[in-house]
Amino acid sequence: MGNRKNENEKPMQFPVSDLALNTALACEGIFPSTVDRKDPRRIAFLYQDTYEFQKTVESFWNRSLLIEPQTFYQNLKIIKARIYADREGR
Repeated sequence: MGNRKNENEKPMQFPVSDLALNTALACEGIFPSTVDRKDPRRIAFLYQDTYEFQKTVESFWNRSLLIEPQTFYQNLKIIKARIYADREGR
């Protein structure tokens, strides 16, 4: 009927290729559902459309998101390792 969601319809996903934004999302406990490697020159992490995701992205771009520097650095290393490990596994 009109308001029922199609059960086969996948939830909306947002691609994020900005390394700093991906790191900030990880620091906030928001992790990608998958990685998009269609473009060999740029990797995009795909995130589920959630309220927490939207608010964190908004805070990041508004420069109001506060993250402890060592936490940011640790998550940056983890994300870089994932990017390069996934590339080598191709």
